[in-house]
Amino acid sequence: SIEAMLALGHAYASIGDHDQAIASYANIVKSLDDGCIPAYLSYASEFLRVRKPTAAAPSIHQALSINRNDPFALNELG
Repeated sequence: SIEAMLALGHAYASIGDHDQAIASYANIVKSLDDGCIPAYLSYASEFLRVRKPTAAAPSIHQALSINRNDPFALNELG
């Protein structure tokens, strides 16, 4: 399930294994048909943590394309 895959990514992120977290979130994002804002934002957040804002931007914009007023996506832009 998406929730389990997100939890796995969060677990990797919490122990500082950013590469594995990014890989976990990438698997979710690639498998989505209709979009999942938390997955896109988690993916973007990991890129921001490793100081790769250019890599984070597409996921943030994808989240905003699902809901342009999402406060969490808008916060990531700020």
